[in-house]
Amino acid sequence: MIGVGPVFPSPTKSFDEFPGLQFVQSVAAATSQPWFAIGGISFDNLAAVISAGASRIAVASCVAGSEDPAGTVGELKWLLQEKTTEPL
Repeated sequence: MIGVGPVFPSPTKSFDEFPGLQFVQSVAAATSQPWFAIGGISFDNLAAVISAGASRIAVASCVAGSEDPAGTVGELKWLLQEKTTEPL
């Protein structure tokens, strides 16, 4: 598996640079290998990450900071399934 990012700043890690959505687009176009967009992904920016070509995400702070982690995971999974064509 390949981690693609960091896409956005994240409270769980410190990075000097953020390849961002353009990097997600480049990877989506360049490989058929399974990969995950990672770094600061949340409900606020998930649509942009999916639009850039991601069908898999890795999240930490979005889930860990939630009052309902299981519900958050379920909603993220549902949104990915609704907006992408690849099975999870």
